[in-house]
Amino acid sequence: MLLILQSNEDLWNIILFTKVTFTTIVQALHYDVICVLLLIVKEKARLVNKSLMAGEVKAKQLRKVTNFYNELHDFIRQFSGFYSWQILLTFLACFLNLLYVIGFKMLHNDDERIAGVTWTLVASVSVFHSLMGPFVITFCCDTTKTEFRKIFKICYNLEQSAVYTNEDKKELKLLVEQFTTDPPVFTAAGFFEINRSNLMSFFSSTAMYVLVIIQLRNQ
Repeated sequence: MLLILQSNEDLWNIILFTKVTFTTIVQALHYDVICVLLLIVKEKARLVNKSLMAGEVKAKQLRKVTNFYNELHDFIRQFSGFYSWQILLTFLACFLNLLYVIGFKMLHNDDERIAGVTWTLVASVSVFHSLMGPFVITFCCDTTKTEFRKIFKICYNLEQSAVYTNEDKKELKLLVEQFTTDPPVFTAAGFFEINRSNLMSFFSSTAMYVLVIIQLRNQ
C-alpha cells in the first residue's frame, strides 16, 4: 500500500488537500461557536444601552440593569474560563502555521514541486484559515467590549444629570463603580488581552521571524 502511495504523487496531493479541507471545516465551526456566543453577549449589552437611552430611568429600572449587567459579566467570566485556552492555542497555531508555510516556501523555493498549483492552493487555504480565526475572534471581542463601554459612558452621563434623584444617582454610581473596578475583559488564558493592538503586535512579531528566516536563507 505504501509503495502504491509513494508512486502516486497525485494521490498524495488529494489526501493532503482532503486533510486540510476537513481540518478547515472543523475549526471554522469551532470559530463559529465562539463568535456566536460573543455576539449574543454583545446583543444583550446593546439592549441594556437601549433601555438606558430610552428615557428617564428610575432606581427600580437601574437595579434591573445592574443585575442584568452582573449576569452578562458572569457569563463573560465563564466564557473566558472555558474558551481562553482554546483561543490561546488558536493564536499559537496561527503563528506556527504562518512560520511553517512561509519558511518552507523560502527554504524549498527551488523545488519544482513547491511551485505546483496544488501546493499553492493548499498553502493559501491553510494561511487564510490560520488568519481567519484570530481576526474574527478579536473583532467579536472588541465589538462586545465596545457595547459594555457604552453602558459605562451612558451611566456616567446620566449620573451628572440634575434631573435624577439621589436614589437614582446612587444606583447609577453603583453601576459605574462596578464597571471601573471590574470591567469585562477577554484574555487568552490570562497571558494577554484579546484586542486589536495585541493582534497587530502578534502579526508584527510573526513578520519579524519571517525576516529572520529570509536573512538566514541569504547567508
